[in-house]
Amino acid sequence: MLTLKKYHDGIAYVNADHQFETELGYFNREGTEYIIKTPRTPKPWINVLSNGRYGLTISQCGGGFSWLDHSEFNRITRWHQDLVKDDWGKYLYVRDNDTGEFWSPTWLPVKTDLDAYQCRHGFGYTVFHSRVNTIKITLTVFIPMDEQMEVWDVEIENLGSEPRSLSLFNYFEWTLGSSNDHHREFHKNFIQTQFEPDTNTIWAQKRLWDIALGDRGHWNIDHPFNAFLSCTSKVSGYECDKEAFLGQYGSLEKPEAVAKNGSPGKQGMWQDAIASLKVPVELAAGARQSLAYMIGMYTSTQDCQIAIQKYQTKDQ
Repeated sequence: MLTLKKYHDGIAYVNADHQFETELGYFNREGTEYIIKTPRTPKPWINVLSNGRYGLTISQCGGGFSWLDHSEFNRITRWHQDLVKDDWGKYLYVRDNDTGEFWSPTWLPVKTDLDAYQCRHGFGYTVFHSRVNTIKITLTVFIPMDEQMEVWDVEIENLGSEPRSLSLFNYFEWTLGSSNDHHREFHKNFIQTQFEPDTNTIWAQKRLWDIALGDRGHWNIDHPFNAFLSCTSKVSGYECDKEAFLGQYGSLEKPEAVAKNGSPGKQGMWQDAIASLKVPVELAAGARQSLAYMIGMYTSTQDCQIAIQKYQTKDQ
């Protein structure tokens, strides 16, 4: 497991005495974490993480977005503020392959009632603890201090006496530039995606950056970055097209790709660009498995590859 103690210096888990507790949550004794007890808070309760260049927001339900250097002019993932639905984010789905049922460890977007839930917003990280039946999941989101990327560390444990067959799907939409991309039919023409099976990586580039910045000249130039989604575990499927993942008239609550345990695996151009990697997980009784998703953006593909290789080879 990519632990915070090892890869985020100065941050470690602490015992939590309940300070200023309400029905919604409490501070730990040291005041370094706020622990949320239910996903149904009055409004989205957000943690903002940043190492000075790379940043992200994440709510108690998994809503939020990522950026590099500027949260409006150089946004990596797509997001629109909605304090009622909080339905724009980077999400994880867990599918039981024997029953076909699926859920999200952050509650949203599937909104399945979780048997156990806890969200811990800390300085530089957010941790979700959840359980559905005998499957316990710990999801830790953090930004390495010296990288232009974020890590979604996932630990899955089978608490039951029977083996479990699961599939994990992540999901988010690419922005790659200015946050003001409401004319999606226009902007999607400039995004190109590619899946690289050898490294379990989806690549994304955009040939448009429509903001004025210094003396760089004409607004409509290529976005000078390479973005990626990668995984430390071998993937068994991928998807870069929103329609193929959700299904026509589909929804984040019940995406067709998760319901059917797979999708066509589209990539390239002229699509509503997303990033989703499917990971098979086979757990014996009492077993656990760790893996990590990585989202990042660098100027050169070489720097991306260095970061991907570095974190794919860390101890699991």
